Amino acid sequence: MVSVDYSLILVILNFIVLMWLLNKFIFQNVKKFLEKRQEKIATELKETQAARDEAKELVLQKEQELKKADSEIRSERKRVLSKAEGEATQIIDEAKSREKAILQESKKELLSQKSAVVAGISDEVIALVAKVSEKIIGKKLDEKTDAELIKKMIAEGI
Repeated sequence: MVSVDYSLILVILNFIVLMWLLNKFIFQNVKKFLEKRQEKIATELKETQAARDEAKELVLQKEQELKKADSEIRSERKRVLSKAEGEATQIIDEAKSREKAILQESKKELLSQKSAVVAGISDEVIALVAKVSEKIIGKKLDEKTDAELIKKMIAEGI
């Protein structure tokens, strides 16, 4: 049989007191520390996940903004090109109308110059014909009759 000795009881009591003291001062603090650490890790994981979600949201938002900006740029480009084409057409039309106006003005000027030259030549031809007819006929008709006769011949194409 086992004999129970006072020293065995003291060792057991000592062990129980030691366990109680360790539990009271060390294990409780270690347990609290581990719980706090676990809570901190869980909180940081949640914050990290929230930050990831927020980053994904921001990425999606920025992608949408880029698409919107790209579409705005494309529409602005189309608008500018359309405006430029309109202005080019307008400039071309203006140039064509100026060209027509210049051509008409040139034609009018040429016609007036032609009329002036024909009138000048007609007067010279009348004078020359009058001299030639005077030499051929030998007598001079009056200038009025000569001019009428010569104008009539020129008009007939003779």
